[in-house]
Amino acid sequence: MSAYRSWEEQEAAAQLTRAQAAKVAAEAEGSKAKAATDQLAEKVRRARLQEKLDAAEHEAADAKEKRKRERRQATVDSGGRFKRLVTTIIVLGMLASLPGQIHYFFGMGSWLLLPVPFFLELLAWAGVEGTKWAHRKGLARWPFWILTGSLAGFAGFINATKGAAQFGLVAGYVLAAASVVGPLLAEVQQYLESKTAADGRSFEERARDRAESRKRAAAQREQKDRDAKQDTERKRLFPDAWERYEHILAMWPRDSITREQAWEDATRSFLFPEVWKLYVKLLTARPGAWADRASLWGEAWRRAEQLPTGLTSGTLAGEIAAQQRIEKVLTDAGRTPEQVAVDLLLADVFGPDGDDNGPTGGASGEGPKQGPGGGAARAGTGPSNGVNLQGRKGKQPLGRSAPKTPEKPLDPVDVDKVRKLAEILGHVDKLSARNIREAIGGGAQEYAVRLRNAVQSEAQ
Repeated sequence: MSAYRSWEEQEAAAQLTRAQAAKVAAEAEGSKAKAATDQLAEKVRRARLQEKLDAAEHEAADAKEKRKRERRQATVDSGGRFKRLVTTIIVLGMLASLPGQIHYFFGMGSWLLLPVPFFLELLAWAGVEGTKWAHRKGLARWPFWILTGSLAGFAGFINATKGAAQFGLVAGYVLAAASVVGPLLAEVQQYLESKTAADGRSFEERARDRAESRKRAAAQREQKDRDAKQDTERKRLFPDAWERYEHILAMWPRDSITREQAWEDATRSFLFPEVWKLYVKLLTARPGAWADRASLWGEAWRRAEQLPTGLTSGTLAGEIAAQQRIEKVLTDAGRTPEQVAVDLLLADVFGPDGDDNGPTGGASGEGPKQGPGGGAARAGTGPSNGVNLQGRKGKQPLGRSAPKTPEKPLDPVDVDKVRKLAEILGHVDKLSARNIREAIGGGAQEYAVRLRNAVQSEAQ
């Protein structure tokens, strides 16, 4: 009889049983999960191993294909197939042509002529071997070519006549070709070997070099066409300069001057003949002067014109005349060059509207701006603060607005100096305020202008 257990003990036992069952179930689920995880890990490991095996197989296949390509390329580069084919053709040709020659000579009725076909065939091949030997020794190969061609042609003639008589015209031609093609292919093979022996480039390098060579040739042809078109236009538009251009190209040392340099010299000789004559003399008198033509041209210019390069007496006279015209216009307007320079400087510093307060100043015509305290800005725009030509507010404007000082009387000594200056220059119209100030040793621009006007008035 089992012991009595209370309800609480029975419930605790039941819970313990349920807990043990749950533990067993959890352990079973854990075992299943672990088995599934191990199975998945095994699949991943096998997949990675299969990937490595596939990669190794692909690499092995690529390496095998690469070795095949390299072998094929080496065979093509070395000409192995061509050489084997040439050897086969030579053997077949000899087997086809030699019996015909034996039959021809032996048919003459004497066995003494039997060695003649072998003699002719070996003599032709002696020429082929002689070509190889001459190439290796760097000797002339054409005597052996003549020997090989003559004997092979003679053997071919024999086979052609004999074969045509016995088997027909086509057979005669085929036998003749069999006698000639073998030695001919042997000579071609020797020629190709001699060419490739001196060229150590690979097939890819030769192909790349050929492509670059074609590009350079195309560019050279295009440049040549452009040069020819330009020469045609120059010859049509500038016949005199073109004649000098051809003369320069013929006179200068070869490859010492380009087309454009020659044309530049041609235009120089046409525009500045005196400088050009001295330039040519310096070039021919000084050894090695061709390499520094630019400095030599500058030296020739200074000797011929006594002025910097590009400046002649005519252009200098034009500059002086233009300067005198500008001074006359300014004088007639009551202005001096110094005043104009000052006005331009002030306009550049203070702006075109004459505001000397910088970016914050008010422009002319605007109302007064309010300051921080609500009052008007310091600088107004009324008449007392107006902007003059020089942009100075509240100040006396320069130039014509300024009050003039009493004119200084003309000094007779200065007047006499200006008269002498006019005699040196050749005419009073060549007088300017600048050269007058230099002659009298300085002074105001206005005083120099009055001196010039006085002397010009006396001349009139």
